[in-house]
Amino acid sequence: MATAESDLLDGLSSLLREVVDSFEKLEIVVHLYRKRFAAQGTSSIGAALRLPPESVAEALAALMRDGIITTANHDGAGWWIDPKSAWTRSLEAVVELYE
Repeated sequence: MATAESDLLDGLSSLLREVVDSFEKLEIVVHLYRKRFAAQGTSSIGAALRLPPESVAEALAALMRDGIITTANHDGAGWWIDPKSAWTRSLEAVVELYE
């Protein structure tokens, strides 16, 4: 296996073990990735994914701490995938596999 492929698989494995370690987080990052950089509110994310608001809020906070997503403010008005995230390449692979 080529080094680039090996590196991608290692990154993907680390992302799923260390960061996107729950169904809620997986659903949220895939949803936000599909929306690209259009900010999504906490309540709209919950409604779109049919997840309880408290689960969405907890997952969003954890994903922000881990550098996957960002927000302009912390009142839930808008979340999006952080384009500067160290996890971007691995996240793209997760979304591709998920679809």
